[in-house]
Amino acid sequence: MAKLNKTEGNEENCPSCKQSMICVLVKGKSKSDGTNWPDRLQWQSDGRAHYGFDKQTEKSFCADTKSDVKTVNQKIQLKDIGLDTDLLEKTVNVSESACDFLMAIEYGVYNKLGQDANPAHVGEYVKIIADKMLGVPDLQSILEGLGKDA
Repeated sequence: MAKLNKTEGNEENCPSCKQSMICVLVKGKSKSDGTNWPDRLQWQSDGRAHYGFDKQTEKSFCADTKSDVKTVNQKIQLKDIGLDTDLLEKTVNVSESACDFLMAIEYGVYNKLGQDANPAHVGEYVKIIADKMLGVPDLQSILEGLGKDA
């Protein structure tokens, strides 16, 4: 991978994906064993680390080009779904609400762990929290009641 001028505030394009990124000073954090991670410079795009590190190969990689999954250009057409209109509309609304719910959990996890948190860890937290919360009876009322004066 090409070396870039890693200076705080410097803007560069990623040599792999050509996406614009900025070099940001990331504050160190305390580890569980009492030692500290030092402050470090990190390339970021959209407030998240742009590069990851593969421990097996001991090499950095562009987060946008890591995916081994081939994308399929497929569009699902509502006209092709064999559900009656009312059920289809309700299903789409529930699915969109569920996505919003999961995105809100992910947002909260990143806020708590930091924007440079390992995406795999964030995914595990989201899964655990969503599994627990979705099993709570009357979740809607509980969420609506949060923050209201008693």
